[in-house]
Formats: sequence, structure tokens, C-alpha cells
Amino acid sequence: MVTKEQIENTVMEILEIYPKLKEVIDNDFPWKIMKTDSAIMVEGTDKYLPGWNCFITSVNETLNFKRGFISFSFDEEGTPKEISVYDMGRPWSYKLSRDSNGNIVALD
Repeated sequence: MVTKEQIENTVMEILEIYPKLKEVIDNDFPWKIMKTDSAIMVEGTDKYLPGWNCFITSVNETLNFKRGFISFSFDEEGTPKEISVYDMGRPWSYKLSRDSNGNIVALD
């Protein structure tokens, strides 16, 4: 069974892969990690799959410290599936998975 701590550790691992995201985290706000029935949207449908979400508040210094957030989606087994950045000036989303060696890899 996957725990919040495992999700948090995986998010930390992802942040090492994407250091620019780590730079914009606003540490004045706590991370929100939750298990949900609608963690992952099934492309081309209005359906969702269960799993985990982690929301982290971000700040964009170039836009007068405008706040945004970074969303991390995981399947029920804790495999990372997507990073979404809701903040002006950054790519919107990255699809993720784990390779055969267990490393986190970008799919796009």
C-alpha cells in the first residue's frame, strides 16, 4: 500500500530531475498530498482514474511574485504520471513514467 511519505519522496525525486521547478516552490505553504478517485484524466474522455495528487504552491518572481501551483499525479501504485504547472511562462504539463530500471522518465 502506498503512503503519503512515499508520494512525498517521489515528488522530491522528481524535483531533482526538474530543478527549475524546485526553484519556484513557495515554502511558506504546506504541500497537499491526497489519495483521490480522480487523480488522472483519461485522455480523450471525461473519465478519471484513481490515484494520488500532490499540490505545491509556486511563485513566479518575474510576474510580481504571482502565485501558482504545481500538480503531481500518480497512479494507485505510486507511479508518477504527470506534472502540471499552473503558472504563466512555463510549459503546461509533462507526462511521466518509470523505466524498466525504476527511474523516472519523461514521456514527451
